[in-house]
Amino acid sequence: MRIFAGIMLCVAFVSADPFQGGADFPAMLFPGREVSARVEPQPGVRVFTFSVPPSTVAARLRVRAGGSVEVAVRREGRVVARSVGEGWEVWLTRWERTLRPGTYVVEVGYEGDVGDGVDVSLLFSLVSGEASFDIETGRPVRLVLSPEQAMCTVGRLKVPQGVPALRVDVLDAEGDVDLFLAPGTAVPDPRAASHRATTPLGRESLVVGEGLAPGDYALMVADLRVLEAPEEVVLLVRFEESPPPLEARGPVLSPVVQVVAGRSMGSGVLVSEDGKILTALHVVEGGEEVVVAVTREEGMPPDELFRAEVILEDEVRDLALLRLTADLYGRPLPEGIDFPVVTPAFSEMRVGSRITLVGYPPGVGLRSRPVELRLPSLVAGRERVWTEGGRRDLLKVSGWIGEGMSGGAVFDEQGRLVGILTGRISDGWGGLGVVVAAHEVPSDWWHR
Repeated sequence: MRIFAGIMLCVAFVSADPFQGGADFPAMLFPGREVSARVEPQPGVRVFTFSVPPSTVAARLRVRAGGSVEVAVRREGRVVARSVGEGWEVWLTRWERTLRPGTYVVEVGYEGDVGDGVDVSLLFSLVSGEASFDIETGRPVRLVLSPEQAMCTVGRLKVPQGVPALRVDVLDAEGDVDLFLAPGTAVPDPRAASHRATTPLGRESLVVGEGLAPGDYALMVADLRVLEAPEEVVLLVRFEESPPPLEARGPVLSPVVQVVAGRSMGSGVLVSEDGKILTALHVVEGGEEVVVAVTREEGMPPDELFRAEVILEDEVRDLALLRLTADLYGRPLPEGIDFPVVTPAFSEMRVGSRITLVGYPPGVGLRSRPVELRLPSLVAGRERVWTEGGRRDLLKVSGWIGEGMSGGAVFDEQGRLVGILTGRISDGWGGLGVVVAAHEVPSDWWHR
């Protein structure tokens, strides 16, 4: 039976009613207590203050107004957040370096020279880094990261005398979850935690062996990159170094995979039944370890299941061929995995042909980890270029080409692979994508 652990609650201070403030002194904001006020054309500004205790990891301020107002949040005279409009919500956090213990000043200014004034309301809340529940060891624990709690939760661990190691594994996560461990009963600043695991992976692991002292520890589980929707996380904490088993949840659904090499993230295409993958060279260049994630549930982020190595490179075409070598934790590849494999099409594509681009671009969903995205597109043009390695024929395709799509697949209307996305001709999203056609891939790569 899995244990459902509660998420931490906002800190609520017991106090008298907030001061209403005035032109000469600020009104005080208290966590969880909404304050209403009116901003008049003269003097045109209402001032509020709030205090942040040392154990706080995040603070949220919500402002609602009956008209346009300008809001500025200051600490020691420096503006840390600003907005103009009728409504605003801002998070100040330790990990973004916008929050420190101390006193903050909120200025709400009237937009305009004449009028009857504007009614405003302010609601302020805090998220504490103090541990709020005990983490059971030796069995999976299911947690929920909530936007109301800045997508983080902190639990208590007691390390007994004489244990050889402490290992924390994220068995399942919808987002890019990070782990922060600190001695004591709180993690007030994740950046200063004594042990951290902050890769782009969802299946994060943190192992503390040599130097592990007995006593109390606080473990923060957090997704520091998104505040859009709740996320479930399954956590396993054990006093040993050996990795956990990888749960098999179904077949691999797509031949297009996600490729993660260090901080670099891209896509790749399965081209053989034994797990060889074609991708863009710049995705894996410089990455000491390559992790491959596969989609096993439609609409969900891919599962990080495999390690891979680069076996062939083509710098002229910006291509690399990978080979799966082990499971995520370095153990031998499991037997009986059926990989869906693409069928290449070596005929030349005409300008105007309909195609589909498939890859894993981040930042286009509610989660901090991407799901497979299929984008309809057209062959917008062809270009022949000469390089030191000889002539290259490139395709230019239309569509929203973003980071994470490099190494992704280009399919024709029959579902055949006609090329690999290797770049884009624009800044940011949009513009044209650059594709290496399937017939440009070295012929022996398809049969290795």
